[in-house]
Amino acid sequence: MVSCPAGQFKTYSYKHTFLMYPNWDSQGNPRHIDTRYAENIGIVTED
Repeated sequence: MVSCPAGQFKTYSYKHTFLMYPNWDSQGNPRHIDTRYAENIGIVTED
């Protein structure tokens, strides 16, 4: 369950991992984005 200003949702968690080329890794390598989806709603949160 995730609470946000729009309400409370049952969500599924997905982690996207990006491996960056050497010229683009100043912000970290690998980079991760954690996304929480709710059925019939879509993306609820994304970090």
